[in-house]
Amino acid sequence: MKKIFGILLAILILFSCSTRKQNESNKTNETIIDTLVSNGNEVVFFRPTKSELDVLFNEYGKENGINEAESTFDNFVDSISIVYNKWKLIKYPTQRVIKIIAFDKTASYLDRHNVPNMYGVIYNFYSTEPVVEFGMKNNESTKQMLDRLKGK
Repeated sequence: MKKIFGILLAILILFSCSTRKQNESNKTNETIIDTLVSNGNEVVFFRPTKSELDVLFNEYGKENGINEAESTFDNFVDSISIVYNKWKLIKYPTQRVIKIIAFDKTASYLDRHNVPNMYGVIYNFYSTEPVVEFGMKNNESTKQMLDRLKGK
């Protein structure tokens, strides 16, 4: 009787451990799926996703300047893309979290839902600390920043 109880207890412990490992594995995969990794030598332009814009439209209406902001940001990104087309430019990631790996291999995370502005740019080059700018900048200030960071 003690043997049977011991065997049942061992099976229960093994089953419980494997279930816990599988659950932890699933949590890790969920995080990875919703994370963009910026490894360096790239510029990431972020803005609200379509679903986030739909929420804003429902909350504030379509005539609140959001369409103008979208258009302005699109034009800004397009003009930068033309001038700096030799670099890796990532436009509008849909992932909520952006993992920024710096030149010294340290990582930081930007959760787009916990930032002061839904629009912005991440400059991440191998030779400098990553820079995150929130909001919309004009083309000239962005070009100056890119030239300074990249050493053009």
